[in-house]
Amino acid sequence: MIKYTYCKQKLNKTIDTLTLFVILLVFTPFYSCHQQSNFKTDLPADTSACGCKLNTQEMILQCPVKAVGDSVVICKVGTISVAGSKKETMTWPEYMASKYMGAEGSLTNCKTGKQLFNNLMANRILTYRDKQVWVDRRISIDIYEPLTNTWSENIELPAWRNIVYASKNEIFVKPDTLIFKPPFINPSGFKSADSVYRAQSKQTFLYSRTVNRLLACALCGDTVSERRLLNLEKDFPAYFSGHAETKLIVDEKINLLLSYQLFLKNGGKRVYFDLSVFPYYLKQMKPGTKARTTLKPLDE
Repeated sequence: MIKYTYCKQKLNKTIDTLTLFVILLVFTPFYSCHQQSNFKTDLPADTSACGCKLNTQEMILQCPVKAVGDSVVICKVGTISVAGSKKETMTWPEYMASKYMGAEGSLTNCKTGKQLFNNLMANRILTYRDKQVWVDRRISIDIYEPLTNTWSENIELPAWRNIVYASKNEIFVKPDTLIFKPPFINPSGFKSADSVYRAQSKQTFLYSRTVNRLLACALCGDTVSERRLLNLEKDFPAYFSGHAETKLIVDEKINLLLSYQLFLKNGGKRVYFDLSVFPYYLKQMKPGTKARTTLKPLDE
């Protein structure tokens, strides 16, 4: 038996030697990894020209932006290497202005040190353009393949855009703008979605694919799918009462549908999403089809 005395507390605890050995053996590697994966928070403040209210590590992990006059300046520290690109090592402004995306981190106001967007779970595409940052929020949807009568699930397409801009040395964010273009779904896709819903109606739970396929068909004018999507909460009351997160997701999909319908009602033109951005779909298109190659709005 070994006795240990904790300083200041003067509390004696007796621990069996073997038990202590096992505890140390099991937890020490995890503790070590945990320590290595946590970044220090007491690092020195940023000393770059931006002078952000962030420490050095935050300057690397986040994407700080600063207003200089009427221009947004990207203050993120370091460079990024992109294998296969013409310029393999890019500065962050170059990278965000290119067709590539990802790894930028959360947009943060350099002056205040606060993040510009609260919903960290939203999947966003950042594009640096015209001395502004375009922030495109994506939404998941299923895409129908008529040749095989199958669906590609949870394909994320741009739905809403915020523009981060500068004016008189201050950062501002414009409200949501609808930019969504639905993937084309033909009548055979409507029929497939109908089968999925009928099978779903016999269950007590709700699959995300059911929601996504009803949304896809409703966006392409299928009134049956539209009615079913709008009535999901009424048709599956027991499930929704115990799954608040699912309700938020369904509400988001319904909001997109209603917003898109309002866009069309106000004279907007229905334009389908160009699936050539995905290599899988590009291979199915006619020879010579020009590929977009990126979800970013570089061709607008």
